[in-house]
Amino acid sequence: MDTFFCFTITYRTPLLQKPLYSEYQQFLYETISKLRETGLTFNQIAEQLNAQGHKTPRGKLFTGAHAHSIVKKRRIRDDKLKREYPPV
Repeated sequence: MDTFFCFTITYRTPLLQKPLYSEYQQFLYETISKLRETGLTFNQIAEQLNAQGHKTPRGKLFTGAHAHSIVKKRRIRDDKLKREYPPV
C-alpha cells in the first residue's frame, strides 16, 4: 500500500517584488538625502540640482515636489522590503 501526502506551501516575501533603481536614481536619492540633512528645504534642493544641471529621471527640471517624491517613494520602498510576513 502506497501513502501520499499532498500539501500546499504559500510563501510571501517582498524580495520577489524588488524593482531595481538605476544608478542615476540612486545618485539623486543620496544627493537629496545629504542636502536634506544639511537643513535645506526641498525647494532649495531643487534649485541646487537645477543649477548643477541635473534633471529628473524623466528629463525635466526639478521642483520641490520632485525632490520630496523621490525621498518619499524610496522610504516606502525600503519599508516594504523590510516588512516581514507571518507564515500561513
